[in-house]
Amino acid sequence: MKFSRGGWTGIISDDFTFEKASIVIKAICKYMTSHGLDRKKLIVSYDSRFLSYKYAQLAVEVITGHGIKCIISERDIPSVFSLSTLKNDKEGGVIHFSGSNREYYINSILFFPEYGGPAFSHIVMEIERNIRLISQMEEDIPMKSYGQGLALSNVIVHDIFNDYKKILDKSLDMKKIKEVQGKICVDYMNGSLRGFLRDILPKGINLIEINSDYNPYMGGHRPDPESGNHEFLSETIKNSESDFGVAFDTDAQHVAFFDSHGRKVNSNILLGVILDYLIRNRSKSGKVVKTLSSTSLIDIICEENAIEVIETFTGFKHVSEKLLKEKIIFAVDSYGGITFSGHLNNMDSILLLMMIIEIIGSTEKSFEELINDCITKYGDFQYKREKIGLSGEDEKLRIIGKLKLIAGEFDGSKIKEIKQSDGFKIIFENGSWLLLRMDPVNPELELFYESKYKDFIEEVQKKIKRFLGD
Repeated sequence: MKFSRGGWTGIISDDFTFEKASIVIKAICKYMTSHGLDRKKLIVSYDSRFLSYKYAQLAVEVITGHGIKCIISERDIPSVFSLSTLKNDKEGGVIHFSGSNREYYINSILFFPEYGGPAFSHIVMEIERNIRLISQMEEDIPMKSYGQGLALSNVIVHDIFNDYKKILDKSLDMKKIKEVQGKICVDYMNGSLRGFLRDILPKGINLIEINSDYNPYMGGHRPDPESGNHEFLSETIKNSESDFGVAFDTDAQHVAFFDSHGRKVNSNILLGVILDYLIRNRSKSGKVVKTLSSTSLIDIICEENAIEVIETFTGFKHVSEKLLKEKIIFAVDSYGGITFSGHLNNMDSILLLMMIIEIIGSTEKSFEELINDCITKYGDFQYKREKIGLSGEDEKLRIIGKLKLIAGEFDGSKIKEIKQSDGFKIIFENGSWLLLRMDPVNPELELFYESKYKDFIEEVQKKIKRFLGD
């Protein structure tokens, strides 16, 4: 049983079972107890996947069986909601059940410690060690029934949404947001954000919602905004004459945007729109943190405004570490989430949407005008991300060995710099770049491409696959 920064993941009712889930929950409880956090409550929440609620109830029974009180969400919610309760109430941590943007039949147990961000490496290692010892020793798992926990007030059922709304409102200029009129089409992909946006968006927004019913099978599709099929969303945007459209995964972590013609928008441009706005309208006093796989647009904007950029390894846990130590005016990863100091210590794609609406209200410009202004000012950055499955450790070592041979130029394209701190990032002389890194959990090679030149990514894509396949 592998526990990582992304929690413990498996196929529902295959290797993701109640028995194994109870072992993981016990391992987390042991971590809590050994660090004196058992005096605080654990918050339990879950997404809209099959049996997620039942797994959450099981978690409550194991947690209270270990003498720890807990709070459970009254319905399926995105993890940012429960992280808000953690921040507001200063509790001991969050256990969240969600497969995020993975296939509908996959679920994960995610653990966010008391600081409200992804678990750091030493915490992951301790929990994984606990899992191994519990499994080897076949330790009993003490449990108290869900009903007994409620009766003894060891379990509190809580409307967690209101905690998130308070934090979100503090992070935004609500006066400007309330002035916005328009129409937005949202694809919830049958996820846990469904129904909540009506209470988040201003009254002047006419919200067109699709895939907004509770469907634990997500229509048989993978709820991934980046790679999903969005024909119905695109058609609905055009037919409803919406100003723009947005799609969220089941945990509202990953997001994709679409213009008024139903065409998918490069989300990195929106990151540039937001950062430029924050610098001009809020504060320059602070730093920006981004991952190695994030867009270079962030670097260009910061360079123009003399703002320091901190670059971290890929993965929000590395960004989270900086948020705890520095004043950060903007934090971003390569998967569509943003945050900043004073908000949550984890990526939040709902915040991204609301920042765009705030900017529309502040500038009185349309969604597409904001995009065009940013492209005119800083350039049009093309970005692509993909994964290649690996057969095993031998293939992984073979690829790493081949990458180390690259120097000076790559198949005719001159190289400016190679970074090997997190995978293998090739920066070309024309400013384009390619990052190759091994997925820390799955046997996959991740590839990230960015270029200002339309055909360059396609050319490099062909070259790198040919090179790796030789």
